[in-house]
Amino acid sequence: MECLNSSTISDQFDTIFLHRVDEPCYRFDAIARLPLPSDGELGSQITASAGISSRREQYAEKIYKALREGLNDRISLIHLSYPGAKPFAIKRRQKPDVRARELVVGLHLNAKTISRATDRGPSPEEKKKAAAFRSFWGSKAELRRFPDGSIIESVTWAPKSKVPIYQQIIRYVISRQFGEGFAENVTFIGDAFDHLLGGEQGGMAFQPLFDAFDVLDKDLKNLTGIPLAMRHVAAAAPAFRASTINLPFGPSHPLMEPADVVVQFESSNRWPDDLVAIQKTKASFLIKIGELLEEAHNGQLITRVGLENEDNEIMNYAFLDVIYLSGPAFRIRIYHDREATLLGNRGNDPTLSLLEKEAAQSALAAHERTFVLAPRHTDSIRQLCHRFPLMSPAFRVVKKWFATQLFSSYHVADELLELVVARTFLYPYPFSVPSSIMTAFLRSLAFLARWDWRTEPLILDIFGDHMKADDFAEIRSNFEIMRKKDPAMNHVAMFVASSHDRTLSLWTEGNRPRKVVAARITALAMAVDEAVKRSSLELGIQKLFALGTRDFDFVLQLNPKYIARKGKKQHVEKYKNLQVDVEGVTAEDIARLSFDPCTDYVEEISVCSLNE
Repeated sequence: MECLNSSTISDQFDTIFLHRVDEPCYRFDAIARLPLPSDGELGSQITASAGISSRREQYAEKIYKALREGLNDRISLIHLSYPGAKPFAIKRRQKPDVRARELVVGLHLNAKTISRATDRGPSPEEKKKAAAFRSFWGSKAELRRFPDGSIIESVTWAPKSKVPIYQQIIRYVISRQFGEGFAENVTFIGDAFDHLLGGEQGGMAFQPLFDAFDVLDKDLKNLTGIPLAMRHVAAAAPAFRASTINLPFGPSHPLMEPADVVVQFESSNRWPDDLVAIQKTKASFLIKIGELLEEAHNGQLITRVGLENEDNEIMNYAFLDVIYLSGPAFRIRIYHDREATLLGNRGNDPTLSLLEKEAAQSALAAHERTFVLAPRHTDSIRQLCHRFPLMSPAFRVVKKWFATQLFSSYHVADELLELVVARTFLYPYPFSVPSSIMTAFLRSLAFLARWDWRTEPLILDIFGDHMKADDFAEIRSNFEIMRKKDPAMNHVAMFVASSHDRTLSLWTEGNRPRKVVAARITALAMAVDEAVKRSSLELGIQKLFALGTRDFDFVLQLNPKYIARKGKKQHVEKYKNLQVDVEGVTAEDIARLSFDPCTDYVEEISVCSLNE
C-alpha cells in the first residue's frame, strides 16, 4: 500500500506483480535456523493425541511466543517456516535432508531499538507483572534505579560484544525456555556482513573527521587579510558522506587522503571575465590562504598548493592542501559562479572549432560536478545517513564488493554507487526499509541485476517530495533524446538522475562506467542474485566476495609492499602515566599524501589502451 500511495514512483506494476518476495535473504533483515526436536521428543513436550504436523505447529507457536516476548519492540515481524526440500537427481539415492529438521525464523528488525542495551520491565509494585518478568528472564532480571528516579525490573545486555544484542537475546531465551543444548545449535544467516568492516560501522565512526572539518571551517572564516569575504565552506568528499570503505581519520591512522572542500567567496565585479585569468586569481587566493593559515597556527599546520588539469587552461588547475599535524588533511578548491556562464558561452561560440567547443562543454560538466553537484550530493547523503543509520555501512560494504571485483573509482564513480544504495532505502518496495547490512547489500545488487540501464534511467527523488510527475517525464524525455543521439552508448551507458541533476547524468557522463564495464556489473550482480536464490540458507560471504579472474586474458599481481597505504600504528603504553604525546604527522606522511600508485597505474594503462 505504501508503494501504491507513493507519488515518487511512476510505475508500480513491476514492483507489485513481477518481483518475487519469497526469498528469505531479501525479505528479512535477519534469519535464524533453529533445530527441531525428534518426533519422540516432540511427543514428550506436546500432547500425545496430536499428530506429528500438529505437534510441530504447536512447538513452533511456543518458539514464536518466547521470541516475541524476548525481543519485544526490537522487531516488527517474526516469521516461522520450514525450508523447502532440496532438489535431487532421480537416478541417485536421495540423501536425508538435514534442513527438514529445522525451523527457519525470519525477522524484521527495528533500526531505532535493535541496539538498545537495557530493557525496562514493570515496577515491583505491580507484583504479578514483576513476578512474570522475573520468571521469564530468570537470573538476567534485576531491580535497577534509573536516572529519572524510577526503580523497575530490567534486563541488561552487552552492547560492545561482537555478538549483536538481538542474537544474545534469542540464544538466552531459547536456552532458558527450551534447553541449553537446543540453543547451542541455533545458527544465524547474514551476521558475517556485520564483521566485514570491523569496529564501529555507523556514521559515528566518521565523527573525528566531521569535528576536524568544523575546525577547518572556523579557521577559514576567521582569516583576515583576504580581499573578499568568505561566504561558504562546503564538504564534497565521500569521507564526509561516511561512505569510504576504510575510516579516513583516527588514532591508528592520523593522516588520510585529503578530503575535498569547496570554498566560495562573496560576489564581486573585481573577478576577471577571462577563464584563464580566473584560474590564476584562484591560485593567488589559495597561496594567500595558505600563508595566513600557517601564520595563524604557528607550526601546527602545513599547507601546499598543487596543480591539476595542467593540459587544459580553462579548467580548475589549482588546489590547496591543508594538513593539520594532529592528523586530518583537506584539499580546498575555490568556486566562482561566473565560470559556468563563461564556459557555457564558450561551448556555444560559433567562431570556435568543434574540438574547442567540446573541450568547453567537458570543462563545464567537470565544473558542475566538482563545485555544484558534489557539495549538494554530500549534504543530502549525510541527511539520509541520519535518517537511515544503516545507510553508511551499506555504502561501505557495497563499495568493498565493487573493489573486490576490481572496479575502481576510475571505472565507477563513488556517487553512482551511493545513489544505487540510497535507492534501496528510499524505494524498498515491495519490501520494507532494510534494517540490516545483509539485506541492504543484497537488495542493492539485486537492483543492479535486474536494472535494464539500456532502456531505463535510474531516477531518485532524494528528499521524497521535491520532484513531481512532470519532472519524471522530463527526465525520461531527456534520456530518450540522449539515447537517440548516442545509440551506441559511447558517452553515457548508465543514466542516473536525481533531485540535484535532472537534465544530465553528470555522475556517469564521460563514459564512466563504459558500456562494457556496465555490462560486467550487471553480469556479476546477476551471479550474486542467482547464488542467493540457489542457496540462501547456506549463504557464504566468502563466495560473494570472492575475486573472479577467469574472464580476464591476463592478470597483473602487484606487490602489496609497494602499494599498501597503511597508517602507522601508535605505540600505546601499558600504563597511562608512561604515555608520551607524539607528533601525529611526519614528513614521510606528508610526502605520501594523496599518493596512490595502484590507482595511478590503472588509469595510465587504461589511457594507453584507449589511445592505441
